[in-house]
Formats: sequence, structure tokens, C-alpha cells
Amino acid sequence: MANIFNEPYCAIYNKVPHKEVKPGKKQVADFHYVKTIGEGSFAAVLKVSEKGSDREFAMKILEKRQIQKENMTARVMRERDIICSLDHTFIIRLYCTFQSETHLFFCLTLAENGCILDYLLKYGSFSLPVSMFYIAELVHVIDYMHSKNVLHRDIKPENILLDSRMHILLTDFGTAGTVTAENQRRKSFVGTAQYVAPELLGEGEKYTCKESDLWAVGCVLYQFISGKFPFRGSNDWAIFQIVKKCEYKFEEGFPELEKDFIKKLLILDPTQRLGSQQTGGIGELKKHDLFTNVDWEGLSESTPPKIGPYLPLSDSENGSLTDESVEIEEFDKLSITAPKKLIDNRQSLLSQQAQSHPDINKHLNGNELIVKDGIINKRRGLSRKKRHLILTDYPSLYYIDPASKILKGEIPWEGGLEVRQKGKKHFQVHVPNRVYYLESASADASEWCKSIQDVKTMVQERPKT
Repeated sequence: MANIFNEPYCAIYNKVPHKEVKPGKKQVADFHYVKTIGEGSFAAVLKVSEKGSDREFAMKILEKRQIQKENMTARVMRERDIICSLDHTFIIRLYCTFQSETHLFFCLTLAENGCILDYLLKYGSFSLPVSMFYIAELVHVIDYMHSKNVLHRDIKPENILLDSRMHILLTDFGTAGTVTAENQRRKSFVGTAQYVAPELLGEGEKYTCKESDLWAVGCVLYQFISGKFPFRGSNDWAIFQIVKKCEYKFEEGFPELEKDFIKKLLILDPTQRLGSQQTGGIGELKKHDLFTNVDWEGLSESTPPKIGPYLPLSDSENGSLTDESVEIEEFDKLSITAPKKLIDNRQSLLSQQAQSHPDINKHLNGNELIVKDGIINKRRGLSRKKRHLILTDYPSLYYIDPASKILKGEIPWEGGLEVRQKGKKHFQVHVPNRVYYLESASADASEWCKSIQDVKTMVQERPKT
């Protein structure tokens, strides 16, 4: 895309909906390419800086030939027109558009802190203050859009960006549509399976409406807290069947206030959803107890809470790994604690390890010794999975199902790894783009942290080969 960005072309400046960019023709030569943010089948998004001002933007580049091939010309133009018609702090802004013989260029607000989905994947879930804050901002911007008779129709974490102050920027209006006072419905099939409202899947007339966006809000809040979709299936068709029946459940530990709010949104009949015209509109939705302390008009000036996970079962150091002490004791008896540095009798230890841990040793590299192992709970959102954690001097951190002895995964060392103790039982392993939340059955979080740090030091001191 860097080559495309530098190609010669005939620039045509269409419109400047905001005053940030001076009137006049814009062209590729007015911008420096910085890096590629994302790429798709017929579009790419680049980070660019404006020459002269050094202001940074997101430049969306669309290939004309592919747009025509996919019959998406109307969609692209509609996206441009809808963004231009909206002016809100929490909505991505279009500064200017221009084109070459082969490509279209949309100069957009740069979301300095990326996509909220990246944070959700990293932390597994969001704490209640974080979830409430971002859902409040999402509700606030939906209220504004609906007042302009605009339906987004594809609200999901991927389309919620974060600006330099960590406030939301709603993006991707490619599937958005407008309604009128006489006709409040759109009949085209759009959206993403996990967030699609049931009225778009019905046996009779299929449509989306303002309440369809509210359904998506319920799905997003559920995902923020649990780390999972409320409606899950092996493929889109299977998900649609579950959505049509509104079959979902809350896991243990799901907070009651948020549960009540979601229940009032995930309702098959759109007219009965909280926030519908029949229930008093979004103004009534904003009165829900979930938003008791929200200053709606001051949201954009407020300070967002620091992003962190929702781990209700790990809040107390008095918690336990349930009634599994017999199985834990059995593994403790089988454990081998190998030396933390390479020593003379390494081959003997490897042989002993292979004999004592045959079901575990088969998952290891043939020349790596177990430094520490034990039973832990691996936490992610509301899920809590019991695992046998294996630290080796390779270095590696494996986690194995203690019942089936099946290898479930590995915590990667590549790119840097940091460990942090959070209590007697709890510790975290930080790697790029993810945090692992671990709870030790033996309340030896400090030993785990020390052992992992010792292995890191050992690897650093290991002679280069």
C-alpha cells in the first residue's frame, strides 16, 4: 500500500465537512506514509501525516476495480455521505476524500489507541467500571445517531476504536443506513452473526431498525464482562438458529445489575426492548440503574477508567480451587523440581523425568527439564479452567489438562515475558497482546514468580551458540 500511496494520480477533492483541513484540493503528495494499520480484500487503512502541519490521520484506500467487481459502489458512497452527515465526538470524522484513476482515498480521524477489541483480547474481559463507561459512551453515540435517523447496523467491538484519550470512536459505516419518520426499517441483510438481531432472521419480513442497534449493545456488554459471545455456534447458520430462539445464559459470577440490563435488551420482540419507542426511547434506557452515576453531557470530558479484567472469583485471597485437593496432592507427589541451572547430571534427570512423567514428558522438547510444576486455575473473563502448569528451562510454560493429560497450550516467551505477583495465590504472566491470570492451588505465587524470573535470567546468561 505504500507504493499505491505514492503513485501518480489525478486528485479530485470532493468535500471538507469540517474546518480542520483548509479548503483546497488535497492529494496524495500532501501526506507522508507512516505505516499500514490494516488491510482487507478491497481496502487498506494507513497511518499518514499531513505535510506542513504533521497532523496524523487514518487514510482508507479503496481499490475501484474491486469495488465495482463486488458491486459495492453504492455502499462506499453511502458510507461517505453518512459519515459526513454526522458530527459527534464519539464518531470517526471524515476530513476529505480524493481519488486516483485506480483508487479512492478517505482521510479519517486517527484512533491513536487502536481498537477496543484488541484490549478485550488482551485482558480477556473488562472490569465493571470499564464495561459501564464504554457502554455508556456507546449508548450516548447511538442516541445521537438515531436522532439523525441513522442506523449503524454493525455495532461490535471491532468497530469501536479508541482515541488518544481512550474515548470511543465509532467507525465502519459501510453497512449503515438511514430511515424516515414514515419508514423506520431497512430490509437489506447486513451485520455480523454474533450481533445480528432476530428481526433480521425471521420467517416473514426481515428488517433492521433502531432497536437492532440496541440488541447489539446487549451483546457487546455481555462480551465485555464474560469475554464470550452470548450467542455461540460452529458457524453463522448455527448462530442464527440460536439467536432466533434467543437462547443464551449467564455464567456464575455475572453481575446482577448488568445482567438485568442485558435481559432488557436481548428480547425477541424489538418493540419490547429497553430503549424502543414503545418503552420510552433511549432516554428511558439511560435511566437504568447501570447508569446512575453517568454524567451524559460530560462523558467526553471525563477520564476513562484504566482498562483491566473482570475476575470476580479471584478478588479474595481466601478463595480455593474447589474440592479438588486429592487430585492436586497426587500431582504434587509426582512432581520433579529440577535444578534451575544446567548441571552435570542433566541426562540422568531427563531420564528420571521421562520415567516419572511419561504423560507429561511426551509434550516436552526432548532436552528440556521441568523447573517447576503445579496445579493452577487459568482465568479468562468468567471462565476458570484447572490446568497443570509446567515451567521448563527451554524456556517454556506449558499448560496441560490434569485429567486427560492433553496439552492445551503454551504461554509464549517470544517478544518478551513479564511476571507479576498479585497475592499469595494470584500471579500474572504478561506477553505482547495478552495477559494470563493464574491462581495457584498451593498458594505459592511468589515461588512461581521467582522460578520464572530465574529461568529468564538463566536464558540471558546462557552462552550464545
